Amino acid sequence: MAVFFGLAWGGVTGGHVAVTIVADRFSRTVSRMLAILVWGGSSAFLGWFTYATTLRAISATQRKEIRMGLVQWPMWPMRWVIVLGLAMLCLVCVANTVRSLRAQQLLPADSAGEEAVAEADVDVPIEQRISA
Repeated sequence: MAVFFGLAWGGVTGGHVAVTIVADRFSRTVSRMLAILVWGGSSAFLGWFTYATTLRAISATQRKEIRMGLVQWPMWPMRWVIVLGLAMLCLVCVANTVRSLRAQQLLPADSAGEEAVAEADVDVPIEQRISA
């Protein structure tokens, strides 16, 4: 369950793995078109996937789906958690698609994150970093 919420959070914070060996060699225009294509395709796929998962969750809720075993465990609430996680990831993809279309920086706005903070502290004496 936590994985589905983590997907959207990774997309917003830049916690995903990004390899830009080829994309770094493209011009700005080609990179922007590629971003629009990739984020638009991801949005479409996740929209469809969220829709299909929603139908499955509705069906599971109507049937009060349970998992048989030593203890009967209701499965239908977990299916709704998956739907929410996928919907949030779809929103991140749609936001990045719109930002690509407007030629704005993609989410996260500062992909360097903690690394930029660590690099900024290198020239600061240890005494100043401790007192801050």
